[in-house]
Amino acid sequence: FADVLEHLRRPETIIYRAKQFLAENGFILTSIPNIGHNSILLSLRNGKFEYTSTGLLDDTHIHFLTRESIFKIFNKNDLFCTAEENKLIRPCDTELGNYYCQYPLMAISLISKVDGHVYRFVHQWSKSTTTNNSDFIKGKKLTITQRFFELVYDFGCFIKRKFNLKTPGIMETLVFQPAEKTEKKKYEKYTPKS
Repeated sequence: FADVLEHLRRPETIIYRAKQFLAENGFILTSIPNIGHNSILLSLRNGKFEYTSTGLLDDTHIHFLTRESIFKIFNKNDLFCTAEENKLIRPCDTELGNYYCQYPLMAISLISKVDGHVYRFVHQWSKSTTTNNSDFIKGKKLTITQRFFELVYDFGCFIKRKFNLKTPGIMETLVFQPAEKTEKKKYEKYTPKS
C-alpha cells in the first residue's frame, strides 16, 4: 500500500480485507504521508493549509494520518509493525519550503517533536508479534546535537535560497559537506512526481 491508504474513505476496511489473503508469515508494506510534519505545522502558524497537486497536502488525500492514527488502524486489525524505515525530509526541503529560522521560538518546540522530519511513514506489518510493536509506536526524537545541527542547516538553507547568496565557506565546510556525507541515505529532498 504505497501512498494508497490516505486516498481511501475507509482504509481500515481495506486493511481488514487484505489481511484475509495474508499468509501467516506474510507482511503488508505501507507508505503513508505524515500530517504532523513540521513543515505543515509551520504553514499552519502562518494561517496556511493549501492543498497541492502532490506531496503532503495532495488534493486527493481523504485522510491525514500520524504515527498514532496509523498504528490504531493496523493494531485494530491485529496487525503489528515489524519494521520501519521512514522517509525523512527537512521542512526547508519540502514542497512547502518552510524554515525554522523564521520562527525561532516555535522552532525550539518543533525541532524537539517526535516525527517532526518524517515526511512519509514506511512500515512493514504482519500478524506476528515476534518484535516489540511498542518500539515503533513511540517514534524517535532528535538528540540535542542533531537539533542544533538541523537549526544551523535550516538557517544556511534560508540564507542561501532566500537571498540567492553563495554559502559562506565556513558554513559549507561545517554544515553542508558533513550533511551530504553522513545524511545522504537518511534525508532526502522533495521531488514532485511527474
